Amino acid sequence: MGLESPPTTSSAASKWLGFVTAVWVQSISGNNYTFSNYSDALKTLMSLTQLQLNNLSVAKDVGKAFGLLAGIASDRLPTSVILLIGSIEGLIGYGAQWLVVSKRIQPLPYWQMCVFLCMGGNSTTWMNTAVLVTCIRNFRRNRGPVSGILKGYVGLSTAIFTDICTALFAGDPSKFLFMLGVVPFVVCLTAVFFLREIPPATTVAEEKDETKYFTVMNAIAVVVAVYLLCYDFVKTAGDAVSVAFTAVLLVLLASPLLIPFYSYLKTRDSSRLKPDVEGQIVEPLLNPETAAVKTTVTATEVTAEPPDTAEKVKSRPVIGEDHTIFEAMRTVDFWILFLSFLCGVGTGMAVMNNMGQMGLALGYVDVSTFVSLMSIFGFFGRIISGSVSEHFLKKAGTPRPLWNAASQILMAVGYMLLALAAPGSLYIGSIIVGLCYGVRLAVTVPTASELFGLKYYGLIYNILILNLPLGSFLFSGLLAGYLYDAQATPTTGGGNTCVGAHCYRLVFTIMAICKEQPEKPLYNGGILKHEAPENLISIADSSTGFYSPAFVLHNLTQGTIYCFSVWVKIQGAYSAHIQASLKTEDATYNCIGTVLANHGCWSFLKGGFVLDSPAKLSFLLFENSDYRDINIAIDSASLQPFTDQEWRFNQQYIINNERKRAVTIHVADGNGDRLLGASIAIEQVSKDFPFGSAISKTILGNSLYQKWFVERFNVAVFENELKWYVTEPEPGKLNYTLADKMLEFLRANQIIARGHNIFWEDPKYTPAWVRYLSGPELQAAVNSRIQSLMSKYKEEFIHWDVSNEMLHFDFYEQRLGPNATLHFYETAHALDPLATLFMNEFNVVETCSDVNSTVDSYISRLQELKRGGVSMDGIGLEGHFTVPNLPLMRAVLDKLATLGLPIWLTEVDISSTLDKKTQAVYLDQVLREGFSHPSVNGILLWTALHPNGCYQMCLTDNNLQNLPAGDVVDNKLFKEWQTGEVNGHTDDHGSYSFYGFLGEYRVTVKYGNKTSNSTFSLCRSDETKHVSIRL
Repeated sequence: MGLESPPTTSSAASKWLGFVTAVWVQSISGNNYTFSNYSDALKTLMSLTQLQLNNLSVAKDVGKAFGLLAGIASDRLPTSVILLIGSIEGLIGYGAQWLVVSKRIQPLPYWQMCVFLCMGGNSTTWMNTAVLVTCIRNFRRNRGPVSGILKGYVGLSTAIFTDICTALFAGDPSKFLFMLGVVPFVVCLTAVFFLREIPPATTVAEEKDETKYFTVMNAIAVVVAVYLLCYDFVKTAGDAVSVAFTAVLLVLLASPLLIPFYSYLKTRDSSRLKPDVEGQIVEPLLNPETAAVKTTVTATEVTAEPPDTAEKVKSRPVIGEDHTIFEAMRTVDFWILFLSFLCGVGTGMAVMNNMGQMGLALGYVDVSTFVSLMSIFGFFGRIISGSVSEHFLKKAGTPRPLWNAASQILMAVGYMLLALAAPGSLYIGSIIVGLCYGVRLAVTVPTASELFGLKYYGLIYNILILNLPLGSFLFSGLLAGYLYDAQATPTTGGGNTCVGAHCYRLVFTIMAICKEQPEKPLYNGGILKHEAPENLISIADSSTGFYSPAFVLHNLTQGTIYCFSVWVKIQGAYSAHIQASLKTEDATYNCIGTVLANHGCWSFLKGGFVLDSPAKLSFLLFENSDYRDINIAIDSASLQPFTDQEWRFNQQYIINNERKRAVTIHVADGNGDRLLGASIAIEQVSKDFPFGSAISKTILGNSLYQKWFVERFNVAVFENELKWYVTEPEPGKLNYTLADKMLEFLRANQIIARGHNIFWEDPKYTPAWVRYLSGPELQAAVNSRIQSLMSKYKEEFIHWDVSNEMLHFDFYEQRLGPNATLHFYETAHALDPLATLFMNEFNVVETCSDVNSTVDSYISRLQELKRGGVSMDGIGLEGHFTVPNLPLMRAVLDKLATLGLPIWLTEVDISSTLDKKTQAVYLDQVLREGFSHPSVNGILLWTALHPNGCYQMCLTDNNLQNLPAGDVVDNKLFKEWQTGEVNGHTDDHGSYSFYGFLGEYRVTVKYGNKTSNSTFSLCRSDETKHVSIRL
């Protein structure tokens, strides 16, 4: 980097003085890892979701991607210039963030904050590149210790900043950001005068001195780390103590100056007493004149040789020689190093970026302790691995990549501990992850220089560092943010929050294998956290005499929505369906939640209830549904009440985020100049969300019914007309006439259709002639059925219910063997690969009293089929409700959503045993709960109209006049879930913004005597849709 300084008697002292200033630079350039200390302030001030916040943190890491500039500059610019660039950029980047957090200015737009975080992140790459490249070139034979110490202080810098800020400013995030901007700037200005390239050691004595000095530097670094660690565990209030802590810390950071001072004294004394101690001759061997003559003669001799006596062949460098970046990237070693580094630092960054929210989610008030723990033990990982790997490399030839592999395995153990969220595991997990993260950083630095040489090391190092933003985006921005938001509860001012171990459990379960242990209770236990221990009792069943655990509850209120959860463990059986029920003075709620619990591990049971009348005394019981005598242990129980208003607020928040999108329309004239005051009229012409109903043959020829249907619905399903007993009432007599006509009607009106169904497992709905076929005859019949149906309607139906209600019935598997269902799905997929194949079932979301179709039974059967190779990508929940249990419905949908498959409510209705007004009330609840769940991709009602009524619930009478349930549907489709008429004018920038439901839109723009009609569509996205119109 720049030019080497000529050797002098004080070069060793100058080299060590430069190394000390490099340590100072590294002590203040690890600010990228301090995001957790002020992230919550940004989240609150800017009203961000966790996904938005995590993507904001990725912006600072993206700055590291531009570290390539620092890498390229490292071979062209002197160290001082590179340090100046980094310090000025950091001052601007963190200064802008300080202005926002200190409320000196209004929160900046999201994209501008991303730019300033990016600048802050990029500033560290200039500092790190200047320091690492210069020092590794100065100390080439001690690359491990150099990397360990310098990278160690980078990790330690987070703790230095955090602890000083906590001691002096009580952790104030605005003062913290002020320090991040100013301190690195001042330190880099100091380093500019001392840090430069100096020739490396050339004698054995110098190498021995270097080893000795590095040992001292390691010792000082360890003392600093231990001092910070002690402070983290014994924090004491008081101004005097805080000032004393800071003063001692600054003295410790300044203490390495003793090494260059000692080196200078030693060099001076040696030069006086032993000027030629090792036989080195300092006088020139040739005088200038002789040298000039010799050079001339040599040059003449070379040029006099015949030009064809030798042929130069450029060979590819071997490992250890200098590689250009392109030569390095053509080696397998480079990509192995790159990808392994991605996994290590990417998952580590996910923990670091989210440590603040993790601590808050688990109820810790002071999250700075965890941030400091990761920083300090990250330091130990760096400094120890640097020296230890160097020792084993020299003594035993142990390759450095071995340390990378070992640290990644240990890091997975840390993720397991974080996922468990057991008492103390957050402390231990953060220590382990920090330690291993430090190893990955420290070992990779010298490994890269040893593999690909030092000539282009600055650029190669910065290409490897690209893994920091890339890994942060993949594991933190996408994975952690999405899973946190999926568990979070919206706040009234925008954004969201999440409390409980569940907030991050899925993140670490994915990054490592999760060992099942009970987590902390949701909502910190809710109202159960105030219950006395004696309120957890055992109750004997009057019929069996078996004892079951139960909570004694007091003063539950009518109409309140109660969500409960508990961790369950069983003994005495391999597995069992554990069912929660509620008994009050006046009623028994037989099933309000269930889980399939397995022996030897903890299973999560979640559900809820709504009381019809208040209860002074109630019992929440947990029983084995098949009445076997087993031991049931429960832990981490929670019961959280919600008012109807709170529940509705949460639903509407999700609807606004999942079913709507921001739009900005820009209007300009023919020259591209924006037009102020242009008139805007916007109309939604179609909806993106599939909402429909079943139809039957009664719609054919009934123009009024057809008009009513087309005005409301964009998807349909045939009630009976595709079922086998209709299309083939007698063997070999196929009749698709009704289905063809109904499909023609849907095509003409651009309404999509679901295929229901190919086979029905209930023998009652199997054609009579099929029930009595022999095995071979039945096999031939089913083959003919599926071939005929799927070939005729290939690509006509978006979905197919292949084997209907297989959890309750198994007619075909009983007759054709256990692989019959697999064969049905495989054949259906082969005949119509574009159709999504569904598993359609009742009593999964409606109730948990049906042991055949609990949510765990559904998941188990679906996974069994997928393991058999079935291409089944849709979850069909019929939704034939009597009295909906909304918290249970949400718990079921949440659990099914973890499968990552689209969920459809396929046959929604409310029991005819209820009066029509009550049907309407319950239908409103079910539709709102379904529409507000992000994983529900469509809703179909089972309301096909017949002269004698409907299956259970009608929307209209025979004259197509709305019944109460029809009013609910119309209110949803034409008011609540549709963008109303939007009119306005463009602003000073020629723009007009609004927020609309997903779907197709028509926009009319008028300005003067000019009019423009345009269309645009809204699909799911977090980004604002921009529509440009020219008049």
